[in-house]
Order: sequence, then structure tokens, then C-alpha cells
Amino acid sequence: MRYPSNLARLTIGLLAIAVVIFIGGCGATSGTGDMSAKSTGSETTSASSEGFADVSIGTTPLRAISPTFMGLSNEWGTSQAMMGDSVSGVNEAYRQLIRNLMTYGSGPIILRIGGNSTDESGEPTSTTIRPFVELANALDVHFYLGVNLAAGNVNLAMDQAKDYINQMPKGSIDAIEIGNEPDQYPQKGYRKAPYTFENYLAEFNIWKENIFPLLSGSTKLMGASWASPTMLSNIGPYDAAEASALATFSAHYYVANGLLNNPPDTLLTPIAATAGPKAVEAAVATSQQYHLPFRMGEMNSLYNGGGEGISDAFGSALWAIDSMFEYVNIGVAGVNWQVGSDPSNPYNPFSITAKQTADVASYTTTVNPLYYGLLFFQAATGNKCHLLPVTLNTHANLKAWATIDNSGVIRLVLINKDENESGSVNIALGAYGHARIFRLTAPNYQSKTGISFAGQTFDDSNDGFIHGNQAVEDIDTTGGSFSISMPVISAALMIFTK
Repeated sequence: MRYPSNLARLTIGLLAIAVVIFIGGCGATSGTGDMSAKSTGSETTSASSEGFADVSIGTTPLRAISPTFMGLSNEWGTSQAMMGDSVSGVNEAYRQLIRNLMTYGSGPIILRIGGNSTDESGEPTSTTIRPFVELANALDVHFYLGVNLAAGNVNLAMDQAKDYINQMPKGSIDAIEIGNEPDQYPQKGYRKAPYTFENYLAEFNIWKENIFPLLSGSTKLMGASWASPTMLSNIGPYDAAEASALATFSAHYYVANGLLNNPPDTLLTPIAATAGPKAVEAAVATSQQYHLPFRMGEMNSLYNGGGEGISDAFGSALWAIDSMFEYVNIGVAGVNWQVGSDPSNPYNPFSITAKQTADVASYTTTVNPLYYGLLFFQAATGNKCHLLPVTLNTHANLKAWATIDNSGVIRLVLINKDENESGSVNIALGAYGHARIFRLTAPNYQSKTGISFAGQTFDDSNDGFIHGNQAVEDIDTTGGSFSISMPVISAALMIFTK
């Protein structure tokens, strides 16, 4: 994905402004507003000089976190090679990486097969979606499958949709996505400029009128899949015209351009986690008026494949956790993390290369720092969680989020993105006497290895399993509160019991 150059400049400018605001202000913030509509997240005030941070957790459930919040976005061609199938050889490591994300009571995981490759795709063959069919039969995964809009050939798109519907297991396709980032068609040479919203809507309606009657069950369409947040000014008329045919509204967002010389700690800045949610917040509210879920159908850190030393470093894991909570907090229904067409793309949560030998594929798998953030988030939000209100008192680049699940279990997430500040966090939570602590740590924010989640790691893992003995801390309340040390550049998940 690539934004127009003026948007890239805007993003970088926002990052610069945010650093100034953070240094001169009162630290990280996680949103404000009507608590009946959304969580206050970690409502932050300045801490006294005597303490690092104080946290208090409310117990009134707020925003629900969808069990299908987590998803991945894969390109056509690359995704099939990554998954494998019964003929070429199934990639069991890939399947295990998906299973890991459903270990904590969330799911199904939603896989979007799309991106630029959607608008480069041609007529399907009998084997085009075989890996998806087999994966859907093996695991509880659902799909968004893209059809070509850019080619201007509705018959091609109909052929693709028919093939997908006829072959995929019943109920496994949540939506057929029409095109990818149509607001960039003039830049890509697919349409002559100006290609207005009205031009796009007219084309979308032709595709809708021909494809929607082919769908069955709960399968609907997905759009508009715009690249630029500025296009969201059109979401009102778009939803008014299309909501009844849509499973979800989809938008894309990246923090900055991976080809530019971004500071190595870009993702640690507070605005890196909040700019995207703020850019789509009004559009989310509009879609909710039409009872239409709003999803970040493609997102990641830096576009153009990511940034070396940024997207593939430990800081991306901390940023990802915080970003997802920020999106939940404004009502986004889910996110799909982009996995690039090149295994070496820095923003990939994992990298898989396939080697074909005598019609049988072998796979090499590397789990990257971002994946730890996805796994941590799932551990914090499983079993049908809701957000809880949190008040955070600190001067550091620290964030706090709390959840309560369907069984009444309360979890607290602490994310210390500060490069210098560390110390004890005091937590007030009445009626609870014990907590277990699961830490996410690394040598530093630029680390690519040496990362551990509760003492376990994916270093040298080629099978998709996390390795090592789990290390969990147990603490009891003292004087009605808990105290936990928070090292620099780390996260902690606390699970409370009475």
C-alpha cells in the first residue's frame, strides 16, 4: 500500500507535533468522552515526583471487544504459497501460528486475501483457492476474498466470486471485497484523473448489482477499502447507498512511509498509536448509525513494506498492543494486519519462505517481533472481553488498559514505551487479593530477537510453537493495592483473582 505524498508529509508532521505535546503535557492518553459510548482507557494525569505511576480500575463493563477483532491481510499468490496444501505440502507452522492467536478464547481469525494483488488478479483456476478451502476445513478461520475492480471487467469479478462461493466451505466467507484502494486508481494508471467518489460509487454499484445475487448465506460485500483517511469524508453517502449489502466497511491505515528516514523510535511516540484511531473515529460513528461494523481491513506500521529497524523491532510489538486497544476504544470492530508479498518485508508479523522440491514444499518460518504484540493482545482480550475504565497517574510514556471477560476475570495491561523511565506501578482494585503477571520483554526497543512472553520465545522456532518454560510472577495485595515494577520498554499483563 502507498499513500499519496501529501498524506505521507501530513503523517510525519503529526508525529513531530505529538512529540512536542507529549513532552510538554501529561503523558499518554487513551481517549476521553462519554463512558457509556467508549472507555476512557488510561485517563492520564501527571504523577507526583514520588512515584512512577498509579492505576485505578473501575468495574463497570464498557466497550465490547469482538471475538473476531484479530485478523491478517495477505496478498493473492503469496498467501497460497505460505499456507501450502495437501498436494504441495501443508505448512503446519503457519497453521500453528493461527492457532496460537485463538488459544485465549477469541476467534475465528479473519483472513483478508486482497491488497494490490486483487486488482492484478485474473480468471481463477481449479486450484486458486485450494489452500483456503483446506485451511477453512482445518481451522476456525473466516475469509474476506477480493475480486478485481481495477480491470473494469465485471464479468471477471463475477467469475472470481462464483469460484470462491462454489468452492469454499459454507459460512467461511464473510465478505467479497470489491477492489483495493480505488482512491489510488489514477496514480496506478487504472483510471484517468479525476476519478471522483461519484465515479467510484457508480462502478461499485455495477459490481454490487452483479455479484450480490451470487452470494449465499451470511456472505455479503466489503468496501470501500480506501487508502487515504481523507476519503472518509464520503462515508455518509457511501453507507447510505451500500450498507444493506455490506458485511463491514473497510479502511486502511499506516503510521508513515517506510521509504523515508523515520526515527528508530517512531513507534514509541504516543501519536503513533493514536493518530490512526483519531483519523477514523468520526467515520466509525457514521457507520454505527447504519449498524455497519467498521474494520481496519489493512493496517501496519509503515507502508511500502515497513521500515528496517522499526517495523521489525520490539517497539512494533508494544505499539501494536496499544494501537489495537485504541481502535477498540473508538468502536472499530477489528483489524487485519498486512503481511507483505515479500517474506523479507520488515512489517511482516512472521516470515515464511517455501522451497519446492520434487513437488513437495518445505517451509522456513521466522516469527518477528510484531507477532508477540498480536499474541499478547489476544491473551488480554479473550473470552468475550469488555474494556474497563482506567485512571492512570504518571509522567512517563506509559499506557494502561483493563478488560473484564465473560467469566468476570479482570486483566490489566501496562505498556511502558518510555526509553528512560521505569519504576513501580501501584494498582488499586478492591476485592481482589492476588494477581499473576505475564511480561513481554526484550533487550531494547530495537531488538529483533531475545524477545520473551512470560519467559517463552519464538527464537529458533520453525514449527509455530512458542518454546521454553513459562515464567509467571505471583503477587498478593498489600494494604488494599498491588505494586508491580515496570522496566523500560516492556509490557505486562496482570490477571487478578479474589
